[in-house]
Amino acid sequence: MNKFSNKTANIFTIENLFGIILAICILFQIVPDSNFANKLNTSTGVVTALVLVVVLFVTMNPIVGFLLLVYIYQILQRATTYFPNNTYEMLKRMNVPLDTQLEESVIDIMAPIKNKYQDNITSFEPSLTK
Repeated sequence: MNKFSNKTANIFTIENLFGIILAICILFQIVPDSNFANKLNTSTGVVTALVLVVVLFVTMNPIVGFLLLVYIYQILQRATTYFPNNTYEMLKRMNVPLDTQLEESVIDIMAPIKNKYQDNITSFEPSLTK
């Protein structure tokens, strides 16, 4: 009986329980709420997550650190996949369509003809004769 309790005590350590919880979250795709995903999707959130992964690699089993890295990757992937409307609307507001294109505005500014529609008397003689 004593040997069985020692073996179960060795199996259920904090590292193993944390690894099992992360594996269950990855396999069953348990997603945190969108506020956490949006905060993790910022630069400070990513840096904090990477520091946490490095700490887990050093202090715990590297497999647990790898599982956390995979779970963080899935959270970031879902954050960018499920919330593209915000990004699309933001880019649409930033890129307002112009009335004229660049070429049209350059031609309007730099065209040599001053009076475009008044008394345009020009003579054209071809340089090659047939």
